[in-house]
Amino acid sequence: MKKISHIPLSYIVLINLALKLVMFCYIGPWDKAVENNTILVSDSKGYQQVAENLLHSHSFAPLKDTVDINKFSELRATGYLMSHPDGWMMPAYAVFLAGIYSVAGIKPYVAILIQIMLSLISVILVYRICTLLFKQARIATITALLFALDIHSIYAANELLTETLFVLFFLAGVYYFLIAMMQGKLSTFAIGAAFMGLASLTRLIALMYPLLLVFILLIFSRQKIQWKLKAILLYTVIFAFLNSLWLIRNYTCYGHWQITTHGGWALAMYNASLTEENRSRQNLDSIRVSFQKQADSMGFRKSRDIFVQSDIYQKIGSKYIANHKAIYVVTILEGNINMFLSLGNRSMAKTLGWCKTGPAENFAGINPQKIKQNFSSGKKEAALGIIIIIILLLQYVGAIYGIIKLVIERNFMVLSLVVFTAIYFAVITGPFGEYRFKLPVVPFICIAAGYGYSKHKSNEKLMEAIPSASSV
Repeated sequence: MKKISHIPLSYIVLINLALKLVMFCYIGPWDKAVENNTILVSDSKGYQQVAENLLHSHSFAPLKDTVDINKFSELRATGYLMSHPDGWMMPAYAVFLAGIYSVAGIKPYVAILIQIMLSLISVILVYRICTLLFKQARIATITALLFALDIHSIYAANELLTETLFVLFFLAGVYYFLIAMMQGKLSTFAIGAAFMGLASLTRLIALMYPLLLVFILLIFSRQKIQWKLKAILLYTVIFAFLNSLWLIRNYTCYGHWQITTHGGWALAMYNASLTEENRSRQNLDSIRVSFQKQADSMGFRKSRDIFVQSDIYQKIGSKYIANHKAIYVVTILEGNINMFLSLGNRSMAKTLGWCKTGPAENFAGINPQKIKQNFSSGKKEAALGIIIIIILLLQYVGAIYGIIKLVIERNFMVLSLVVFTAIYFAVITGPFGEYRFKLPVVPFICIAAGYGYSKHKSNEKLMEAIPSASSV
């Protein structure tokens, strides 16, 4: 523990960089075959498409909609809204890609490389946040190291997806919020609101998170109530302004004051569909087709308006969930368990070229068969799974102990930040039980774990004698 606590932050950042670059070189995203078969898949295709639209036509949407829903089968129609990525995505990541492509050319591997470099700032921010919360560099060092070794975050930095940029903006928003709350500076509060607004423009999942920050401000800040009210007003104006930019764009292009089509589609094709799969044990595609038939009967195919189509999905999903509340809650809980305990080694193995197929699309729930599959496909995949388990154990065991110590020591401000952040993302994510959806929570798990390890009885006296770790 003494040696670990004495590692300079600069070394931890270099360790994180080395691990990400090793994975980058192993994947080889500069190879066209790898780019097409491994990098530009799933959601990445949408971000790439919108980035190219911005580059060539200075528009998020293509100049002409060539996608004809009437040529789609019922199964294919369930993903029709995904063929209009400017409607379901938030704009920041596509703008980020377009900015890079305007300088370097359309080279996704360059964007990933820049993304890796930017992700190093998140390691520093985790260290800084921990220092703000505990005033001890030793705790911050352990926390930063745990975060730097997180394989899921390392892997995400090598994907053409929003998670890495989102976590960066999100942590910056939390960091400047904490500084402003402690120092009473409205200008710093404004910076925090701007970063949180950028986080929301990267992934809409952050839209309601400021409510948690407002709660922490009102309950735990020592500033006067007048300052708190001014801060909340300032934060609301800046955060709302940034998000309203995308609302205005959607109204201008589609005539709807809505921020995305993703909510309605996800509610029907994921939340409701996964719940029905859990209830009836039917095939997921068959369930989605049955919901699509309902949508078609309500005018889905007749409409050319993607926001109207999203509203149809919203009605179908809401009605189903209202009629199956109990099993929906169970499905959400299973999805949350899967999100926090999922290894992700099978999907990583596919990206790394160790196997040809990834895991089946089954987000909610963990069962013996799924656990067995993580270790039955190959030695490399099994070894990766074991390494991930060790890292998860280090994080979760330390976090549980750290939370217990926070309760005992009545440090309710940090306790609220850690626990409510985890609950927030668990509730918002719902049954989408993929490991990548927990990435915004990982820094806070590591904060609790770093505190826990530093407070372990066998280390308390030792920790007091150890000099603070060097910082960047």
